Amino acid sequence: EASAAAPSSSSSAEEDPLLVGEEGVIVAAGAARNRVMLRRLRLRIAGGGPAIVIVGGGTLEECEIESAGVGVEVAAHSGDAARLLRTLVRGCQVGLSL
Repeated sequence: EASAAAPSSSSSAEEDPLLVGEEGVIVAAGAARNRVMLRRLRLRIAGGGPAIVIVGGGTLEECEIESAGVGVEVAAHSGDAARLLRTLVRGCQVGLSL
């Protein structure tokens, strides 16, 4: 089970959307470059799995990710680009898994 707060017009990190739960998010972007872009999202995942799994091309920008297990897992084919821009990954047993 997860819950998300509504976005705000302010750019303060504390007012960015927050997703809290036991299981993470899977982004299956497909073959196109930058098909999925997540901006200013905060994830707090208590379970042992990855907070976010990126399959294919995708971008995390200005996100804050906390997880008991893996923060970000990239499962991209060669040629697919997964980009993390100005993103904080913290409090994880493994921050980034490629």
